[in-house]
Amino acid sequence: MPRATILISPLICLTSILISVAPARADGDKYLLKMNVQKDQAWAFDLVLTGDSVSTITMGGNQPMQQNQKMSVHMLGKFTVLETSDGAPTAVKLEVDGKSAGKMTMANHGEQDIPVPVAGQTITIRRDPATGQVTNDFKGQPDPQTLQALSGFVNDNPGFYSPNAMQLGDEFHQDSALLLKLWHLDQKGDRAGLTAKLQDISTLDNHRCA
Repeated sequence: MPRATILISPLICLTSILISVAPARADGDKYLLKMNVQKDQAWAFDLVLTGDSVSTITMGGNQPMQQNQKMSVHMLGKFTVLETSDGAPTAVKLEVDGKSAGKMTMANHGEQDIPVPVAGQTITIRRDPATGQVTNDFKGQPDPQTLQALSGFVNDNPGFYSPNAMQLGDEFHQDSALLLKLWHLDQKGDRAGLTAKLQDISTLDNHRCA
């Protein structure tokens, strides 16, 4: 059965990363960006994620059939930073509302529910800065996708940032291998790309953010 895990970590993590990015050094009008979250920072999230897919099925030598699928997942809750190291989160609390749920619609098969393993849970996720080992207190036996998604909340993901100082209006093509990993794309031929543009420098919670 399809699972909603694949959708939760990349988008919520990306939201947190973009909000938390701060200029580590200003060189004239150029900025070197890095993650700079602070202990006790918190964000509420209320996301509706949608996606379409097309599958090709061949059975018993018959003509291939295409199957269209539509997926929708509603995720809501709160994300709190508990501990940090050099601006990156090493411990976070993820509170996911029990109303979080997903649906999938398939042609000729109607609508079915998609499991959201983290729904209704409050989960603490920790990363040891020295070893990189990640632990969590998920209730139950998480599947590999859920474990990978939870670990994503305490990764510093430097591939999201340009290694070079940027000016307002500069664009940066983010690391393709990192995106493939974060979005759980591991099939032959899978590709991923994301371009970030530095549009503004502002102040959030008393520190400068991009």
